[in-house]
Amino acid sequence: LTVDESTGQVTSAAFSGGRNQQWIIDKADNTRFTIKTRSLTRPGNLSKAVNGSGAVIDADTEYPIRFEQYSTTGAYAVGHPVTGSSTQYLQYTGGRFQWATYGAPVNFQWHFERVVCQKGDVNLDGSLSTADVLLLQRYIGREVSFNDDQLYLGDLNNSGTVTVLDVNLLQQLIANA
Repeated sequence: LTVDESTGQVTSAAFSGGRNQQWIIDKADNTRFTIKTRSLTRPGNLSKAVNGSGAVIDADTEYPIRFEQYSTTGAYAVGHPVTGSSTQYLQYTGGRFQWATYGAPVNFQWHFERVVCQKGDVNLDGSLSTADVLLLQRYIGREVSFNDDQLYLGDLNNSGTVTVLDVNLLQQLIANA
């Protein structure tokens, strides 16, 4: 889920590690935790990822909220584990418009947007081209800096860093297109 920092709206998106894709948990004493992994380890309020925000997306929950894939069905879901089972608030079962909601608190609101991005599109124009290769090379040569989205899209081999290996992979993608 991605938080639009200007409106507080939550949308589904592939995880990019961007700063607007952080889970914020409020404990009872309002100490904030930023969780960047797939599951949460502390119960509390799931809130907009901005300091001082009063926007609460989820009411108090006794259990941590987590995003997971179920091995039996292959479905993805947002929910929280319960002893011996799991309560799901939102589930994707495959196919177009196949998000199902159930069991969620009344104040849950889900807003979906199509995410148009592909690995290698570091200039964010929606397509792969030699312009992306040149921009990757300029980044590696420290001529330009990348934002979080560009770092994610430029890391084609998912190594955690953008290197000349990613440039080679992008050149191969473009040559084979």
